[in-house]
Amino acid sequence: MKRSVQAAETRGALIEAAKRLFTTRGYLNTKITDITAEAGRSAGSFYNHFTGKQELLEALLAEVSAAGDRTADSAEHKADFTDPDAIRFHAAAYVRVYREHAATLLALHQASLVSEELAATLRHWRRAQLDDLRDHLRHVPDLPASPRPP
Repeated sequence: MKRSVQAAETRGALIEAAKRLFTTRGYLNTKITDITAEAGRSAGSFYNHFTGKQELLEALLAEVSAAGDRTADSAEHKADFTDPDAIRFHAAAYVRVYREHAATLLALHQASLVSEELAATLRHWRRAQLDDLRDHLRHVPDLPASPRPP
């Protein structure tokens, strides 16, 4: 087996193990040794891919963002929120991505309680999500909750 294939498999195993453990134990209660044991890998292999648990969490968050991007790139995506089908599509996609990545989002929230850097990451990520929604709604000025310029 090529070294690059083996490295990709190890990285994937570590990520999947982290997701499982973050779901059952939470981010704060999961140690790197727990992740490597769950993945059937050595602790040293973890550090070949990540500098620590925080970098692993950031890789998981990148997966969430990529899932959202794939949704936006799909053929069914419509940005026109005057179309009820577009609203239904976005609501369903939002729920689907959050369900599929609930462990990651919960882990990020937990990590933000003890790390200002991850709290800033969470704020930035949430802001990006809200900005995207605002862009979709910008052309619909008469929504009941439309922000009014100062």
